[in-house]
Amino acid sequence: MDDATQKSWDNFLDPTVLRKQLIAASVYLAVFELLKDVLVDRIGAFFANQYDESGWVASPEYKDEVLSRNMSALYASLDWLRNMEAISEQDIEVFGKIKALRNRIAHNLFEVLASVGLPPEVEDCYIEMRHLIRKVELWWILNVEVDINPDLVDKEVAAETVASGTEIGVALLGDIAFGDGQISESVYEHFRKAFVDT
Repeated sequence: MDDATQKSWDNFLDPTVLRKQLIAASVYLAVFELLKDVLVDRIGAFFANQYDESGWVASPEYKDEVLSRNMSALYASLDWLRNMEAISEQDIEVFGKIKALRNRIAHNLFEVLASVGLPPEVEDCYIEMRHLIRKVELWWILNVEVDINPDLVDKEVAAETVASGTEIGVALLGDIAFGDGQISESVYEHFRKAFVDT
């Protein structure tokens, strides 16, 4: 058995290595789905004027202003966000790279793990997903939510003081999957002290 094959089998059969790779792959796939929700669902809900048992109902304005841009609701949403200057053309290109890696992992997970392990760009693409989530969530907060919150009328809201729940959750998942878990453990300890151990 040559060295590359032996290393491949060693990585695949070592439970410690495989567990870490499975966690990282799972977090990447889950955060990609959250990113899609941030890109698509917020816009749909913004334009919705009625809801039913399955969620918001697409309004004529949503169909005209967003869905008419592309046959894919995802790419129509990306184009709408670009048009609103919430994201750039470069962000859309980065999304394409993130999605291509997502497809590679999701459709070939066993093959990827059994051969060389997760591609080295997984962590970088994860960071780019976090950046894109932050950028879109921040745009919604500063350009929509602040304007409709009566407590914030005529108040300056600094971008560095704002973080969405999605953004915080994604950061904690990344700490577990790609970091050492210390941030997540610290947050958990604070939560326990504040709400559970009292």
